[in-house]
Amino acid sequence: MANQLFLSGMGFENFIKLIDALYDEVLIYDNNYRIVYINNASVRHYGCEPWEMIGKYFFDFTNDFWWNNSVLPIVYQTKKAYAARQKTKNGSELLTIAIPVFDDDKELKYVVMNVRDKISETDLYYKDYNSDFIAPDTLDDDRAELCWTRRNVDLIKKTVDRNVNYLIIGEDGTGKKQLARYIHEKKNGENKPFLVMSTNASASEMEQELFGIVKNEGLDIQEEEGMLKACKEGTILIDEVSDLPVPLQRKLEEVLETGAFTPLNSQYNLPFKGTLIASTTRNLSDMIANGLFLEEFYDQLGVVELYIPSLGKRSDSLRPLIRHYLQVYTRKYGVSRQITEGAMEVLENYGWSGNLRELQNTVQRLVATTENISIDVEDLPKKIYNLSGNAPGTISGKKESFDSKIERYEAWLITEAYKKYGSSRKIAEHLDISQTRANNLLRKYVRKA
Repeated sequence: MANQLFLSGMGFENFIKLIDALYDEVLIYDNNYRIVYINNASVRHYGCEPWEMIGKYFFDFTNDFWWNNSVLPIVYQTKKAYAARQKTKNGSELLTIAIPVFDDDKELKYVVMNVRDKISETDLYYKDYNSDFIAPDTLDDDRAELCWTRRNVDLIKKTVDRNVNYLIIGEDGTGKKQLARYIHEKKNGENKPFLVMSTNASASEMEQELFGIVKNEGLDIQEEEGMLKACKEGTILIDEVSDLPVPLQRKLEEVLETGAFTPLNSQYNLPFKGTLIASTTRNLSDMIANGLFLEEFYDQLGVVELYIPSLGKRSDSLRPLIRHYLQVYTRKYGVSRQITEGAMEVLENYGWSGNLRELQNTVQRLVATTENISIDVEDLPKKIYNLSGNAPGTISGKKESFDSKIERYEAWLITEAYKKYGSSRKIAEHLDISQTRANNLLRKYVRKA
């Protein structure tokens, strides 16, 4: 039914014509090495028409050395996706990605191959636009919305052409510094300075770092430029502004009020034309109430206040974010990786206390260290995926409450079911429980945040 709906208005014959017209080769084997379909790319890759190959067996071609280094046997053996570079009899150099396809009983039914030759050596590139790669630290608006919510991105787009300051609030790891850079690039592009000041230093060191200092040594006058001057029309980010001493808050509030500052030991005012962005993990309203933060400074900073919620409050964004980082790092490392549905469910149900930073680092690690194309549950870090896997055992002399025994058996049932079926829907069907209950049990015993 789903396939009929998908093909609605197109017709199966027209759909096949579209697949036949693809530049990439599509090659499908059944579960016994027999070719059941190949599209017209076969002419370019092997020098023969599709009808000459369909119905024949894999070994009919390997015996005559039509191609080398095929991954088909290992896909049949391991039931996992693999990729390999190959050369064909007519000299084509190919990248083949082979994906196993299973029936409802988890039995191998087909192996689907996507085969591509060296497109860089063809004339298919449009010469005026041949770069579609996105650098890992570069985000368009859609990806920025994924990372920091649509509300924040809309606020930035509305105010980016105005002379306003920004206050970014969020837990550790939510990407506050990256959001500040996104604001900076929206405002200035990449041509203006982006300076970051840490508040870990002493009060005098921070003051000198911001305002600069003029040193008089006899007739020799030397100026050490501070960030307020060095940023020109760029951006200064004060990381964890809550740690800024109150006297320094007062001086900065005056800079924002007047648009000018005076370097230490100087008598001359200089203009400040940049943008000030501050970030914090703390509740500044509470600090104001306790006299630890100036309300006037808060009002100047918080002209545009951006709150980044933790990933735990953004469950709908997890899957798109995982796919985004998967795309970023597969392109960075030049590999092909996909995440199985079972692994995706585990990632979605993990707590992500480290927020975006933890998620990004986890996906990067998976792409860099997993050898197979498919990233499965067993490839995940143990802190994310934890199976006890031990059978409940029999009654022994050790004292154990009835409820504890029931819970131990429940844990064994759900973990064994997860090993076998891999998704909450199939577990629910197998154990004859609702999918909601299956998910709750998985969170309790398998996916421990």
